[in-house]
Amino acid sequence: MDKVTSLQAFVRVVETGSFSEAARQLRLSRSAISKYVSDLEESLGVQLLDRTTRHASPNENGQLYFERALVILSEIDAADQAVTHLTTRQFRCAGWIPETSLPSRRSRQVAFAKPSSTA
Repeated sequence: MDKVTSLQAFVRVVETGSFSEAARQLRLSRSAISKYVSDLEESLGVQLLDRTTRHASPNENGQLYFERALVILSEIDAADQAVTHLTTRQFRCAGWIPETSLPSRRSRQVAFAKPSSTA
């Protein structure tokens, strides 16, 4: 099972409330989305979604898992972006990418800024 793709499928089903809409947005078949979510539930040993013929919504386990999955997918995206920026910087230093094609230093600082905690 591809865990990341399963997480993406699960999150999109929760966000849209629909396997069909999640499939459309992810450009996969409805049966592929269903298989990813079913495999995820089987690997966890719990049901994550309450399903009807027209709607899917997270149950208590699913809501908890959804919240954690959002964080995980966000971290994966941030890691991808960090490596992309590093690679771009290395290419620029090697003279392969002109300085003007890179985002400004300020935009990189904003992209990597940690959210402030309110306590």
